[in-house]
Amino acid sequence: MKKLLSIMLLAFVVMTGQAKEKVIVWEQPTTEYGIYGDGFFNLALDVKKVELKDNETVVYITAYQRSDYPDFWFQFAGDTYLKIGEQRYTITSADGIELNQHLQTNKDFKRDMAFHFPPLPKGTKVFDFIEGDGQGAFQIKGIKPVEERWKQIFPSYWRDDQGDWKIAFFEDCAIYDCKFWNYKQRDVNPKTGEAAIVMTNGSNELKVAIGKDKKGQRQIQIGSDKKIYSMITSRFLPDYPTKDTRDGFVDTGYKEDTVTVIGWLKDMPEHYKQLKTFDFGYTDLFTDKQQSVSADLDEQGRFTVKIPIANSTGFYIDWRRCFIRTMFEPGKTYFMLYDFKEGRRFVMGEDCRLQNELFKYPLDWKTIDLYDGAESAGGTIRQHRCTL
Repeated sequence: MKKLLSIMLLAFVVMTGQAKEKVIVWEQPTTEYGIYGDGFFNLALDVKKVELKDNETVVYITAYQRSDYPDFWFQFAGDTYLKIGEQRYTITSADGIELNQHLQTNKDFKRDMAFHFPPLPKGTKVFDFIEGDGQGAFQIKGIKPVEERWKQIFPSYWRDDQGDWKIAFFEDCAIYDCKFWNYKQRDVNPKTGEAAIVMTNGSNELKVAIGKDKKGQRQIQIGSDKKIYSMITSRFLPDYPTKDTRDGFVDTGYKEDTVTVIGWLKDMPEHYKQLKTFDFGYTDLFTDKQQSVSADLDEQGRFTVKIPIANSTGFYIDWRRCFIRTMFEPGKTYFMLYDFKEGRRFVMGEDCRLQNELFKYPLDWKTIDLYDGAESAGGTIRQHRCTL
């Protein structure tokens, strides 16, 4: 009898302990309002998971080195902290790295890290990750569970079942069909999350009906076209769901045609606003000489440019700020979103899978080395860290 009571008591203790050790896990949480750099020469950080425990909070982050410079280094300060409002929770330990030490990524240009902090308050829905208060410290703000992000319509980005970015809704405008649209009407049902929108672009008017959220998917009717769309919660367009079967690019037979690029450098930091143009560089196929075309930026960072090219052409874009390397095809129109505040990089348009994949998986720039006062490509990078 005593033995049975002991076993029952032990089972009770174990069950009680398990109940107390319940862990809330955010898988693939979203980040909002983080300040990200160009994303090529600087380290890219993605929060993979958050564990909210009774005795600690653990943030799992993967660092990606997006260029192949062998002397690239980074570090995390020992006073890294999480922030909710004005309350700070300073780091207690870290796995996969040594704090205050110069580090490098692994051979695959990645490093998985786990940062341990004191427990956040129960019911926490969002917090910031701040790598100390030093100049150039990494910042990832607005970390929240993806389930919370699915509830938001403004702002939100949506792709179809083919994987293409089709529409986006912001507080003051929408993007659709490679155009900016203003709101004539915008009604959201606070109980169901459904929305009815009327958008205008010049004399064109378009009705949009947004259905209920179903784990990140909603039925959206744009005009007479009704489809199921998935919310894009990542900084780059997710991998396409099907194999790329395309076997070539537009070939005009070297006859000149025009490519149109509409773009938005959204929420540019103040120090970039002094640059009033968005520059496109490419090589003329006939003369083999470098050509440059500049688009004027308005106060919001928007631009439109038409570039005459012969056949599909590779471009080096905005080296002073964004460092984009991509390809455009003649006769097509593209919309390029480059969001400095949230770190989002998307391309909209006809068959722009390649352009989105080049944003996410950029080509190596093996011949470019930057350093202060450089006059050629022969130096080494001396400034490795910037604010993300």
